[in-house]
Amino acid sequence: MTDQIQEDNPNQERYQYWQTHIKAWTRNGLSQVEYCRQNGLRPNRFTYWKRKLQRKDLPIEFVQVPTQPDTQFYFTKMRVDPPCDLLLNQTMP
Repeated sequence: MTDQIQEDNPNQERYQYWQTHIKAWTRNGLSQVEYCRQNGLRPNRFTYWKRKLQRKDLPIEFVQVPTQPDTQFYFTKMRVDPPCDLLLNQTMP
């Protein structure tokens, strides 16, 4: 089996492909490198998809940020060498 996926496949098939491999790897007890070797996968792609799928499974939460309507924000942008922008935040009540 190879980790090459056709460009015309929808993203869902790609997710399913890697999800299947990652689940199989977690059940079989092999090291990641050994599992990839036995299944013709590139370890760097395996790691990429393992992390990507872990992030996908995380719940999305929103938090309310208190605001102060009377506060005004001012920003000062400075350019320094080597080309780098420095953004300073100042508040004025």
